[in-house]
Amino acid sequence: MTAVPKLFRVTLEVSDLEAATQLYRQLFAADGTRHPGARHYFDCGGVIVAVIDVSQGRLIPTPGP
Repeated sequence: MTAVPKLFRVTLEVSDLEAATQLYRQLFAADGTRHPGARHYFDCGGVIVAVIDVSQGRLIPTPGP
């Protein structure tokens, strides 16, 4: 039997937190929760979708593999 990995959090890096938050509010039909550090989290049934504003040097983007 092959073990299937479980996702805890998916991070989406954006340049406009307000616009992205509105988009994902409509997509998920949920308000989500604003967090310090230019972040907005959506609880999607066991997986957190974290929308993070990386513009203006607030956070340094991390390149994917």
